[in-house]
Amino acid sequence: ESNKINFSILGRYDFTDYKQSDAPILNGMEDRDGGFWAGFKAEWQNSLVNLSAEYVTEVAGDSEGSAVNFALDRTWHFRRQFTFTPRLVVSLLDKKYVDYYYGVRANEVTANRAYYQGESAVNFEVGARGGYMFKQKHFVFLDVGVTSLAAEIKDSPLVDSSTENRVILGYIYRF
Repeated sequence: ESNKINFSILGRYDFTDYKQSDAPILNGMEDRDGGFWAGFKAEWQNSLVNLSAEYVTEVAGDSEGSAVNFALDRTWHFRRQFTFTPRLVVSLLDKKYVDYYYGVRANEVTANRAYYQGESAVNFEVGARGGYMFKQKHFVFLDVGVTSLAAEIKDSPLVDSSTENRVILGYIYRF
């Protein structure tokens, strides 16, 4: 029970998209759509730390990009209903992904926005999730994370920060 290997097929929608109207820097840019991603994941759960690797590719035909993610996490349980899970994630993003979301095409160049062709990149994320389970089927959680963006993304004229921050408040009902 403390040493399992799991394999899974996964699908998810990536909400990474933008329109010209989202920010002044995007005026004159073509819209970038989020996309449906599919792939597989392998996970080794053990008593020390959980290790996982996943490969996903965008299958809707927009970015046509792919990513490989490696993660380390560990969950601690307190008084049976509280959990705490810190994590470290390394994401390898291919050239198509970076160029689609962070690149500036020749027809999108302005006096304030230079041409930029994205290259493959490696991002690092540190985060944690805390949760509370009640009545055996209800789980609420708070997840926070900070991603350090690769130079290939930070160098884009569309990006003005070296990190992305995320806060998620969620609820899960177990059937």
